[in-house]
Amino acid sequence: YAGVYVPTLSHEVVKGLHDGVKPTINFKGYMVGNGVCDTVFDGNALVPFAHGMALISDDIYQEAQTACHGNYWNTTTDKCENALHKVDTLISDLNIYDILEPCYHS
Repeated sequence: YAGVYVPTLSHEVVKGLHDGVKPTINFKGYMVGNGVCDTVFDGNALVPFAHGMALISDDIYQEAQTACHGNYWNTTTDKCENALHKVDTLISDLNIYDILEPCYHS
């Protein structure tokens, strides 16, 4: 999430500096580290997250769950690949890290 919130906050700080908001700070930029905790855990979280946020239907979720057995990160079957392709298609136009805000990269 740092790749969304930190740049957004930095942009707001810079806008404030240009508008003369006080106190003035010596803002030179920002740096974001990699927030991934565990590749497998994080990689397997997208499908349940998308379902929990109602971005995919119960049917699509169940299809992915059945085909992939909860392993969405390192797929091994065509059925799983096809199910994940459906999920990806449904969420491809979203900023999945901040689904409640407008998407500016479309």
